[in-house]
Amino acid sequence: MASGTVLIVEDQAIVAQDLSYCVGDLGYDVVGIAASGTVAVTKVAQLKPDVVLMDIGLEGDRDGISAAAAIRARFKIPVIFVTSQTDAATVIRAKRTEPAGYVTKPFDSEQIAEALRTTMAMPSKKPVERISAHAVNRDVPAVRPDGPSTILIIDDQEHTQATVMSGLPKGQRGKLAASFEAAKGVLRRENFHLILINIDLPDADGGSAIRELHRLLGGKTPIIAIADRVSPTLAAFVKESVAALLQSSQVEARLEAEVNSALGL
Repeated sequence: MASGTVLIVEDQAIVAQDLSYCVGDLGYDVVGIAASGTVAVTKVAQLKPDVVLMDIGLEGDRDGISAAAAIRARFKIPVIFVTSQTDAATVIRAKRTEPAGYVTKPFDSEQIAEALRTTMAMPSKKPVERISAHAVNRDVPAVRPDGPSTILIIDDQEHTQATVMSGLPKGQRGKLAASFEAAKGVLRRENFHLILINIDLPDADGGSAIRELHRLLGGKTPIIAIADRVSPTLAAFVKESVAALLQSSQVEARLEAEVNSALGL
């Protein structure tokens, strides 16, 4: 009996549903469907599927090839392209991401079955540890050098979420909260080694949420703040309260180093 988890990335709802039925009938578990490359990267970071079925022509500014490259580099999860794009230039670009398979549309169940069966059996495909839903004991130190750190990301923008999740250092696990209010609920149930917060959130109130985070966390958990613009006034307001303050445009380039620094790695 087939087993394994699959994320479907397809922006045509009917095609995505057909793929979902096909994958489910083959015995695999469809853990999610994404309609854009940016959302796909975020969902991979959250769900850690065994395989991704990826269309190439996707809505948004990140196509399937770009998303596949990010997924391979960041998560080492195999991607199977399921696409109608078979022109030479596209195929050459796709091959650079070293996909596990390339299924052309219109597809049939046998093609999908064979691609999944071959990919699931790949010896190089290593299982990826999933985020635990259990609360962390509050007596554990903020940094665990013998295991992955858990990081809470407080942000409501899918693009920023994807950039942050894909920019985390290898081995670190992220969990998302779309508002500060939602984050407070999560923090009542779980402990984290690091907090990343977009202080432009409506309920972050220009950074005053950082003060409340310190009260909730007892000042023991490092915080990295992200904002679209960092004025001298804002920098002065938060500089004593955060491990780092990044502009959104700096996240991709600086996040990994700042996270490692905050965690003492």
